[in-house]
Amino acid sequence: TAMQILSTAALFALTAVAEIVGCFLPYLWLKGKAPAWVFPVGRLAAGRQERVVVYNPNEGAAEVDVEVRPQDPTVAVEPFQLTVRPGQHSQIDLHNEPRLAALVAAGTDYPRVVRSADGTSGIAAERLVTVPPGPGGGVASSTGRAVGATRAYADIVEVDAVASRLVVVNPNPASIAKLRLLVMTPAGIVVAAKYASIEVQPGDRLAIPIADLGTGTFTVIVEASAPVVVERDLVRGADRSIAPGVPDSAGVSLVELGGLISLGS
Repeated sequence: TAMQILSTAALFALTAVAEIVGCFLPYLWLKGKAPAWVFPVGRLAAGRQERVVVYNPNEGAAEVDVEVRPQDPTVAVEPFQLTVRPGQHSQIDLHNEPRLAALVAAGTDYPRVVRSADGTSGIAAERLVTVPPGPGGGVASSTGRAVGATRAYADIVEVDAVASRLVVVNPNPASIAKLRLLVMTPAGIVVAAKYASIEVQPGDRLAIPIADLGTGTFTVIVEASAPVVVERDLVRGADRSIAPGVPDSAGVSLVELGGLISLGS
C-alpha cells in the first residue's frame, strides 16, 4: 500500500542518517574520547589469522588491555597487555599467542575488547582477519565500535545466508539486553520470527545466522533495551567482509571500562 511504501522509504532515509552518525567514530579517535573498542566477531581456528592493531594518538604512553572472551563462560583468558608509545601503534597476532593455542585447536568463537588500562582515552583499534582460501576466505579488515546503541542497522547484500552471521554483543557487565530484530525490504518491514523477543546476558554475545533473517538484499534493524554493539560477518563466494553495524543517534553511549557512559558526560 501507499502507506507501507512511505513508511519503508522513511526508514531507508533514517538508515542513511544513521550511516552519517557512524562517521562520528573517526572524530572520536581525533578527540581522544574512545577508551574502549568492542569487536563482536572473532574466531580462533587452525589456519585463521587474527591481528589487532592499536594506535595511540596521545602525547603520553598508553597502557592497553586486549581481552579475548571465549563463548564458554568457564574459560578465562588473561588480558594481553600492551604499552603503546605516543603517536605510535602496536600489534598483537592472536593466532600465534601460546596462551590461546588450546582455543585455536578447538576452533573458538569469541568477542574481543580493546581498552585503555590506565584511563587514557583516545586509543584506536583495528582488526585484520586472514582466512585460508576457499568459501569465505581472504582478508578482512575493520575497526571495532567505540559506541553501543539501543538501535542499530546492518545492510545485507546478496550473501551466503548460511555462512554469514550477524553478531550482537552486550558490553554491559550488569544489565540484560532484550532484543527485537526487524527486517526491512522494499516490500515493507517485518519482525524476524525467531528474534521477536530474545535476551543477551551481561557481557555475552549472540551470533545469528543470516539465513534466519532472510535472503537477497535487506536491512536488519536491531532494537535493544540497553546499548549493544552489532557487527556483520558476511561471506560472498570466496570473499569475506567484516563490518560494524551502524548505530542510531538516539540512545548512543560510549563503551567504557566496565560498562557504558553517555556521550554527553
